[in-house]
Amino acid sequence: MTFRELLEKYKEGTLAEEEKRLVESELEKNEAINNYLAENLDLTSSFNSTEEIQSDITTSKVRKTVNHRLLKVVALSVIIVFAILFSVKYIVSPLISSQYYNPTKYSLSKYDQNFIFDLRALNEVVNPGYGISYASAENNGFGNYTLTFESNNLFTQEKTPLSYELKKNEPYGMYDYLNTSRTIRYNTLWSDSKTSESYKKMLEYKKEDTKNLIDYLMQLPNTNYISAYMLFDKELTLDELHELIFKYENLRFNWTAVRVSDEKIELPIGFRIEPQGDAESSDTSYYKEYPTLQLSGYFLTSDPDSSNGLVPGYRKHFKSLLKYLSDHDDAVKALSHFDLDFDKYLEYVETNGINVYGVLVFGTPDDIVSLYENENILTIDIDNVLPSIYSTK
Repeated sequence: MTFRELLEKYKEGTLAEEEKRLVESELEKNEAINNYLAENLDLTSSFNSTEEIQSDITTSKVRKTVNHRLLKVVALSVIIVFAILFSVKYIVSPLISSQYYNPTKYSLSKYDQNFIFDLRALNEVVNPGYGISYASAENNGFGNYTLTFESNNLFTQEKTPLSYELKKNEPYGMYDYLNTSRTIRYNTLWSDSKTSESYKKMLEYKKEDTKNLIDYLMQLPNTNYISAYMLFDKELTLDELHELIFKYENLRFNWTAVRVSDEKIELPIGFRIEPQGDAESSDTSYYKEYPTLQLSGYFLTSDPDSSNGLVPGYRKHFKSLLKYLSDHDDAVKALSHFDLDFDKYLEYVETNGINVYGVLVFGTPDDIVSLYENENILTIDIDNVLPSIYSTK
């Protein structure tokens, strides 16, 4: 008989006494085993819980370690980025910029950037009839700059704000502004050989054109106000030019072209006859090195010789302009696309003197016609015509 059958009879109460004791013995044994297993199950459960706690502690420590290291990596990355940006801005960019023209320097004045002196000097020499009212340069880094300035038309008194992006390795200059196409007409008659057929043909054409312009001027009301370029039949000394200015006092002689080479050059070089035209600098410390860079400086740094009028001032002023531009050749190359050698021009006028071959004048039609008819004027080019002198701004 199986134990299961004995257990059934035990429940029914039909077992013999000996069989009953056997079943009870087995049940007691089974109870003991169950209690033992229950106790060990609690211990196992308790042990597993401790392991989980320990695991949580370990995980927390790992997480903290990882976060700490990650924070270090992020902090190091930020430091490296800032170091790179600092190096680029304050080391690499200035190093690259130092290889090119820098218009933001203050080596000539405490308050004015070099750019305003560079532009005023170059503008006066190659851009007749225009002054500079304002000029400023902004450093964009790596040899690149934004140039802003205000051009003053000395005939109409119209002021025009302009800007130009100056970039390294692009030495084209401010072509749109310093193009000076209006003055190239002087150069059309400045040939390597005045005996050449091309020169003779051009001269005849310009003479015929001048006659037509004179007829046109004679038909205009004398209330009109004219801006005109005149080319002399022969070159004049500064003394002769001064006599001409004094003789025709109703005319405004604004600018004159000077011979600075025996060879053909790209454009006329000259200086402003009138002291006005550019904004005055707030700091005149540059007078020590370039005392007559502006013609007005002649009256402040010299004892004008009244017997010769402004002739000594003209002479000093033009040489000062040439000396300045010769000393600042980097500015000339950056701001002008023309091949200009001011060191050579200065040497030429030191050897040969200052002789002029053309002027820019402002006046009424009658005054301009009178100058043409009574003096050795070879050609005339009209630059602008206003209804009257009061039409200027």
